[in-house]
Amino acid sequence: MGVAPHIKTEFWYYGSDDFCGDMKTWTGHILSDDDGPNVHSVSYGFQSNLTAGYSAIGCTSMSEITDIDNQLAKIATTGVSIMLASGDSGSGWSPPMAKCYASAEMPDTVLTGTVRERLNIPESNMNECCLRTNQVGAAGWSWSPPPPPPSHTHYPTCQNANPGELKDTVFTGISFKAFANSAAHCCDEIRGTPTNVVGWSYVPPASGTGNGNCVGFSKITGKTTVKGAESHHGPMHPGVGTCTVFSSVSGHKTSTGSKAGLGPPKNVGVRLYPSWPAISPWVTSVGATRFKDAKTTAGEEVAVDQFGSGGGFSWNGPAFKAQTAAVAAYLKAAPQLPPKGSYDASGRATPDVSALGEGFQVVRGSSTSSVAGTSAAAPTFSAVVSMLNEARIQAKMKPMGLFAPFAYANPHCFHDVVVGTNAIGRGTGPIPYGFNCTKGWDPATGVGTPIFSCLLKAALAAGKQQD
Repeated sequence: MGVAPHIKTEFWYYGSDDFCGDMKTWTGHILSDDDGPNVHSVSYGFQSNLTAGYSAIGCTSMSEITDIDNQLAKIATTGVSIMLASGDSGSGWSPPMAKCYASAEMPDTVLTGTVRERLNIPESNMNECCLRTNQVGAAGWSWSPPPPPPSHTHYPTCQNANPGELKDTVFTGISFKAFANSAAHCCDEIRGTPTNVVGWSYVPPASGTGNGNCVGFSKITGKTTVKGAESHHGPMHPGVGTCTVFSSVSGHKTSTGSKAGLGPPKNVGVRLYPSWPAISPWVTSVGATRFKDAKTTAGEEVAVDQFGSGGGFSWNGPAFKAQTAAVAAYLKAAPQLPPKGSYDASGRATPDVSALGEGFQVVRGSSTSSVAGTSAAAPTFSAVVSMLNEARIQAKMKPMGLFAPFAYANPHCFHDVVVGTNAIGRGTGPIPYGFNCTKGWDPATGVGTPIFSCLLKAALAAGKQQD
């Protein structure tokens, strides 16, 4: 609505939270509504193994997927354009998670090499270190325990970095309470909390039995005298160690208490999955770009890198005729293609086109916020097509209808995006496998972003040919 404010816009809502069922209902409503919009924009999809995972989106079988695709094909014959966000998970690489077993760990060992990132992870959740390594396709990981605290004379099982005991003393300050029947119990209770503890106090019960007052402090402002009480300064250490993720591993060394492991084997079982229903040949799949210079709103565009613009090759159907030449040119010229077998080069390729989808300004109420996603790019491109339709209708021509073939026939009407990659996950940063931008169509940004003046001229010319 911000790009094409004079175009009548509707919002169709389906509230059952049933992806497959809602898609079926929605496409059926389009076919039964003779007075519906000429352009529909959808900002969600399923970017994973569709054949194995259809049940995750509520479908009972692949035949339901086929039924929906058939509905989309019928819609295409009516002159209605459907724009689908290509997804925000880049190439759709899913890391193998089966390597995170204790038997694969190397005890009392740390790796050496090029560090990708460091994370604070408790010993109880050490498996997260391995999972993170697999998630980003890193070479290996090491977990190192926190430095051992000084000896705690009274409570050796309760790690206290500064065990100086204050008899008959209670701290004052910003505090929270726990239940405890002894000072040792209090120490363990406070130690197990997530709060940033700088000290604790314990006051025994007046009767000498039962629970006393156990108080932890996130800030200490003073102290008071209470007979029989005791206090200790922190901080407390609940066993939070350091997880180091390595982009490359050069060796290892012994480190008592540490553990290490290697990442998933390279190129083993690699599969890349674009998003459905954006892979339907009867819709136009929209990827996302950003301005190369983030300080301006003009100039060269590159593929988004806050997330990966979804794209690749379908495992569930072939490329349609209009895109085969552009795809063949990409596969011949593209640098650093993913491993052979990780994608089906003959499959329906996505995205078809792109629009800006990062640093996207959205006005809600009286405030403006910045968002990112192909969910922003898809409605933006839909607005462009709506304006082309408006011009054609005013000229007594038919609306654009299925838009993707028109885009491939007019690549000169798009800004060609040649910088970037979709080897980026959704919130995970870089991933090992994906597709690079290059001259012409590519699986990150399609044929590029719209040049409206050129598209308008071409759309009117094509409309005359249809008449």
